[in-house]
Amino acid sequence: MSSTEPQITPGRKGTVAHPQESLISMTDLFGRKWCPVVLYRLLRDGPMGFSELKRDIDGISGKMLTESLDTLEGQYQVVERSVVSDRPFRVTYEPTERGESLAPLLREMLTWATEHMDPEVV
Repeated sequence: MSSTEPQITPGRKGTVAHPQESLISMTDLFGRKWCPVVLYRLLRDGPMGFSELKRDIDGISGKMLTESLDTLEGQYQVVERSVVSDRPFRVTYEPTERGESLAPLLREMLTWATEHMDPEVV
């Protein structure tokens, strides 16, 4: 193993045994069809409510938006849900600091996809 690869530190939260485990976690997040799209919209447009997100993301169903937000908030902790009002009940979603750290990666992915992916093929 080279000195530039992540090292194990026993007992520390968030460490992994092998670098490929980190890649598997990352590809799990970005391999979900809607999670990167939802996170991108929140990074680009700022805090948004569920209805705003559903209206602004073409093709996403309410069920998939709910699942994506739950995954981004619970499993990956890159999105935070805040209650804005009780009556009527309203929440907003916004990127956490951890989520904001993904902005450069999402921009690079979008740039690459724009330059190299044919929407007719995908």
